[in-house]
Amino acid sequence: MSGIALGGIAIGSQLFTGTIMLIVGGLIATAIIYAPRDAFGEIFGGLFDG
Repeated sequence: MSGIALGGIAIGSQLFTGTIMLIVGGLIATAIIYAPRDAFGEIFGGLFDG
């Protein structure tokens, strides 16, 4: 019984960690996409307006 519980906890923690990594990765990708808009918005004029 303890082996089944340990396996369940291992699978659950991997799913939880994977979900958190996807969320953090999405936030980082969004930050990388929007950083040039903030940094170069005045240089490129209305190119990044939307």
